[in-house]
Amino acid sequence: MKALPTIKTLPAGLAAAWLAFTASTALEAQTPLRAQLTIRPLVPAEISAYHLTNTQKSAGLATVALGEPVYLDALVNVAIPSTDIVNVAWSMTSSPVGSRAGLTNSPLGLNVPLYDPGDAKWHQVAGRRAFWPDVEGQYTVTATITTAVEGTANVAQTITAATYLGLETCKLCHSGGSGAPDKVTPWSQTLHAGIFAFSIDGGHDPTYSQS
Repeated sequence: MKALPTIKTLPAGLAAAWLAFTASTALEAQTPLRAQLTIRPLVPAEISAYHLTNTQKSAGLATVALGEPVYLDALVNVAIPSTDIVNVAWSMTSSPVGSRAGLTNSPLGLNVPLYDPGDAKWHQVAGRRAFWPDVEGQYTVTATITTAVEGTANVAQTITAATYLGLETCKLCHSGGSGAPDKVTPWSQTLHAGIFAFSIDGGHDPTYSQS
């Protein structure tokens, strides 16, 4: 039986080509997924720009009001070819007792970029989903991202749904006592603190409406 040629028996040119090929293959296989699951904000300017008719805006926070949409982006390293993303499997792994909320296709298509343009230097969207919390409590969503070469990653995000308890309740933790910074005083001087009274009195601030 003839022995297969080794790197030492190959001509110099072929040996160099072989080393370059194996090095590039190893580099491709080692490209990290750097996967994460993020909550994407959606502001009125984007709803208009991307023609997202009848789509609710969202603050993109991990604590949301009941009925506020949660737009989820599964992200991976931008260095990974998009053709290598084989599948993104989604599941609601936990939810409050009595909740009937389920994951649905996000109204944000792939033509809608990442919210922060700076993030596009490092990440790309592998998949998107959305849901609307219907019961107070915590929801955990998991995405399993499978690629052809770079392996598989499981990422999760926990969202807390609640109702607003009022300023006096917020003051218990955020008024500057026990060494914690005072968040109430500076907040009370913003338009956010009095937007309801401001609006019901006929006021309008276009800058605020875009936030």
